[in-house]
Amino acid sequence: MAFKALHEAYERMKYSEIDYGIDKFLRLPMYLHAAGKKDIAWKILNNYLRGEYPIIKGEKNLFQQAMDQLEIKDKMRVVLEREKKFTQSLLFFCEVQYLNIQNLKEISKWDFDSRETKSFHKKRLAEASSLKKISELLKPKLKKAKLSGQEEKIAKQILSIFKKNMNPIIGTNEVRNSVNEIIKNSLS
Repeated sequence: MAFKALHEAYERMKYSEIDYGIDKFLRLPMYLHAAGKKDIAWKILNNYLRGEYPIIKGEKNLFQQAMDQLEIKDKMRVVLEREKKFTQSLLFFCEVQYLNIQNLKEISKWDFDSRETKSFHKKRLAEASSLKKISELLKPKLKKAKLSGQEEKIAKQILSIFKKNMNPIIGTNEVRNSVNEIIKNSLS
């Protein structure tokens, strides 16, 4: 019954003048996953990753695309953690960290009204892109994936890719491949 109501709400949203963010659409796959419809939920999340949203109002710039990717990949991480697939979840977690740093970098470039606001955003970027902070965030995820001790190596890889200053969407693929390689090497 709740799914029918959610579906009807999506249909109403399609014809609305309001430009809804991806967060509104991420509810459906999360509800489906919680209801045991895991394959359907995963398919919807993958469709969203490809930009196949229920409603598209205008073109999204690279920053908006990266923000959407961050939110979608974070939900994919949550789904995998719920299923206790911690190694797969780790890949998405690393991509989310990378995209978060990329987005903070973009925000820190914005022209703010006050120096304090600009300074605040630069501090957020500096903290989020520190080896120490990323390593701290990775520690519990790596423990669950039975890969403890790889925090610094993975954090360095994320930061190395971040410093290449490439398209953030392409960068997530590099992060995934690099972290996947570290996982394979540490499990063998």
